[in-house]
Amino acid sequence: MYKRRPRGGGPPRRQRAAPARIDQVRAELDELSDFLRKQEGRPGGDHEGGR
Repeated sequence: MYKRRPRGGGPPRRQRAAPARIDQVRAELDELSDFLRKQEGRPGGDHEGGR
C-alpha cells in the first residue's frame, strides 16, 4: 500500500530559527536603533519596546 501524507500537505516547514541567529538579529536591531536615535538627537538610553 501507499503511505498517507500528513494533513496539511506540502513540504515540511522549518520549526524555528536558530536561537543564536535570533540573538544576532536582536543585537543588530539594537545597534541600528541606537544609531537612529543619535541621528534624531534623542538620548540613547530610552528603549521603547526592548527586551
